[in-house]
Amino acid sequence: WRVSSNWPDTGDSSASRPPLLRYSPDVTALINEIVGRPGWGRDQEGKTLGLVIEGESPSGRNFLATEDSGERGHPEHFPAAPTLELYPSIWATFLDTELLGRPTDNSITINAMSLLELVVYVEYGTTEEVDAGSTLPCVYPGGTPFEITLSDLLPDTFYFYRLRYRRPSDDLFLAGSLHSFHTRRPAGATFRFTIQSDSHIWEAVRQVTLPSLYIRTLAHVAADCPDFHILLGDTFMCEDYSGGDVLDYEDAVARHLAQRPFLDLIGHSVPLFFVLGNHEGEQGWRLDGTPHNVAVWATNARKLLYPNPIPDGFYTGCTEESEFVGLPENYYAFEWGDALFVMLDPYRYTTVKPHEAGATPGSGDNWDWTLGLTQYKWLQQTLANSTASFKFVFSHQVTGGADLYGRGGVEAATHAPAHPGSFEWGGKDLTGRDVFDRKRPNWGVPVHQLLVNHKVSIFFHGHDHVFVKQDLDGVVYQECPAPSDGMYGFGHFGYIYGDLANNSGHLRVEVSHDHVHVDYVRAFLPGDGEDGKIAYSYTLAAP
Repeated sequence: WRVSSNWPDTGDSSASRPPLLRYSPDVTALINEIVGRPGWGRDQEGKTLGLVIEGESPSGRNFLATEDSGERGHPEHFPAAPTLELYPSIWATFLDTELLGRPTDNSITINAMSLLELVVYVEYGTTEEVDAGSTLPCVYPGGTPFEITLSDLLPDTFYFYRLRYRRPSDDLFLAGSLHSFHTRRPAGATFRFTIQSDSHIWEAVRQVTLPSLYIRTLAHVAADCPDFHILLGDTFMCEDYSGGDVLDYEDAVARHLAQRPFLDLIGHSVPLFFVLGNHEGEQGWRLDGTPHNVAVWATNARKLLYPNPIPDGFYTGCTEESEFVGLPENYYAFEWGDALFVMLDPYRYTTVKPHEAGATPGSGDNWDWTLGLTQYKWLQQTLANSTASFKFVFSHQVTGGADLYGRGGVEAATHAPAHPGSFEWGGKDLTGRDVFDRKRPNWGVPVHQLLVNHKVSIFFHGHDHVFVKQDLDGVVYQECPAPSDGMYGFGHFGYIYGDLANNSGHLRVEVSHDHVHVDYVRAFLPGDGEDGKIAYSYTLAAP
């Protein structure tokens, strides 16, 4: 349905003011007419009113259209229009509900946002009575994400928590829903974590991404009850070939916000860890010495809404602040149970663009893909210093690749006629010569050999949108499936080695003191396949 109304020019024709400030129509009658209709607001219908400014008509009047936009959070409904949303309760103004990050042995961070100025605190405990403690009530402004850290927790403990909130003018605190989390497991304990990659939720048309299928994948993640969930990149889409790169910081925030209706489905009880993908837009070649570029906007938007680890004694990682963003929270490591987790960033230190896709031409040289010396040395030290039984390394893609776009797993770590060169990851050039010492003087060994030397169990990567399990020199190369591919496709690269299974779904990994077990859990919409089926499994014994 659609309702429209015109309103006259009020005489203020200032070109510097947007239409809604120059003209002030009374939309009460429109809203009352809409919400007074039988059945309005039920199910997913009629929950959002879009106010679309069509511009001036030939008669000189502005035109206001009010239209049902269906579910919130999908930009295809009103890609450039302001919206008016009606909220039946204070809790409904929390457009970003609780999302957990930075879990440690004694702390966790909660990120949330309401449109209203509210007084908020968190109560928590080891039982559903949440009577072990609470944070101090604080006033948080509306429309700005806030973070609350619980910092006096016990290790290896299951906690319940909930938000308490009220408007400053009210006396009574209202209660949010009861949620839970688990602090760091000790060595010897069994736990689960889950992984997704390449949701591409902003880029629905080009990637055939289905929000409903993504929701099915996240429902399976929630059912797994993992200690945490790892997102392996191409999550926020500040670089978007179908819709264009972000235009400013507000645009970057909007694209990061687009994930919250989905990630909030699990993030209230499953802490999230983020690994950067190429479509996050945080590449070094975009940094131009000013705050006005995609990389700066994207980094600051991500930090605003998604708390990623910073070096603090529990986590190690990047300690070098970047201009205009501070600590980029881009690479980091931690131990949980009998496993070491290492997250890499192949983008911020790649200062020369290698590939041709997009508006800026590339160099055409895969050696331009790099972790950078500082990150490489940190990786080397992190792997060498850990005595964990299992070591997992995560990166959206390798530095090098079997093509200029950095694709492939084992194919990108070795040299063969079908996929010449292995570059920083494998050390050889296009002719098969070992030129690593010349290309990376004083580094040591190529990245793959570093993983082998330090007995890395699995290298998890994304970028290619398919499930592929490969083995090379004792290291498993695990390409992760897409969670929302409505075509149930086989990815963007022709893998030569290993076992391949089509999309969509997520990985479930169980770690115990003597083995690691990996399941590929499929996600299907009704009628498309066996939803929740285990499509592939394997087990690794402790070394």
